[in-house]
Amino acid sequence: TGLARRRGEGRAGVIRTRLPGQGQDTRDMDDQPAKIIYILGGGHSGSTLLDLILGSTPESFSVGELMYVDFYKGYKTVKTFRLVRGRLCTCGEHFDECEFWSNVKFDGTDNVAKHESLGESFRILLNIMNPFERWMKAKFQLSPNRDVYSRILKQARTFKPDVRYIVDSSKDPRRLYELINDPDIGPEKLAVIHLIRDGRGYIYSYQKPQRLEGGRELRSTLPCLVEWIIVNIISRRIVRKYKLNAFTLSYDRFAEKPDEHLEKLGEYLGFELETGAALSAIEETVYHNVHGNPIRRRKIEAIRRDTAWEGFFSPVKKFLLTAILYPFNRRWVYSRD
Repeated sequence: TGLARRRGEGRAGVIRTRLPGQGQDTRDMDDQPAKIIYILGGGHSGSTLLDLILGSTPESFSVGELMYVDFYKGYKTVKTFRLVRGRLCTCGEHFDECEFWSNVKFDGTDNVAKHESLGESFRILLNIMNPFERWMKAKFQLSPNRDVYSRILKQARTFKPDVRYIVDSSKDPRRLYELINDPDIGPEKLAVIHLIRDGRGYIYSYQKPQRLEGGRELRSTLPCLVEWIIVNIISRRIVRKYKLNAFTLSYDRFAEKPDEHLEKLGEYLGFELETGAALSAIEETVYHNVHGNPIRRRKIEAIRRDTAWEGFFSPVKKFLLTAILYPFNRRWVYSRD
């Protein structure tokens, strides 16, 4: 199937029988650091839809792409006004007036989105790829992750008393690396879902005409191709190197058979997931997500695989992309393991 449990090498190996937060008494969890479902991978890979599905359950509270929260708070202004959607929460209210986020206390020292620095990114990526990291580790600064997640968890439980997980769909491997190395969080507090989409669909998502309608620029093929390969190599490297309790989800397989894959994903996380119930719950749930695809504000009637790229690329370009991406797609997206 396109959904494979993995620990270490990413194959169907040993997996922990109890996930972070599973089997615990929620009565004493107010004093515990948040348990995090972290969606890992590249952009435009279906993470917003998966985030909404997970956030529709009583056990999980979705916050979207938390790595952008500093921009929504207004502490950072490098991102354009368009990219942070005018600082609007998914609920439709301004971030500062949202009934959820306005009650999550932040201060100027919080620095969640801190990886825009080239030097910081280089040091983190160097550590990830360095087989001798244990002895030669480049230093980097940690954000106050436990404090931020704990404040979010406390407020989330005023909306959903049974919340055990905060869903963070930031996807960025650099942020995951930071959470792994945070002594107050670490691998034991993480349930990682590596979400990966067919590379051709990924490239198409950055070149489709609808991007221009939303005021976004089109991207050329080569940077998208290289980015897709590198991001997923690094993502897989993190899972193997740090022996994470991780789950690989092919978005294309998931979209073809959502019932089958949601059932398996629910088994992994320790709570029930069913397509029809999830889509209904999404419509009834008021979300307070940061960033993400505009699908978060539209009604989702069904889960369908997007194959528009097949008719979008010229025959020559489609042939070349298929040939170049074949070994990666075959192993990562369409593997039967």
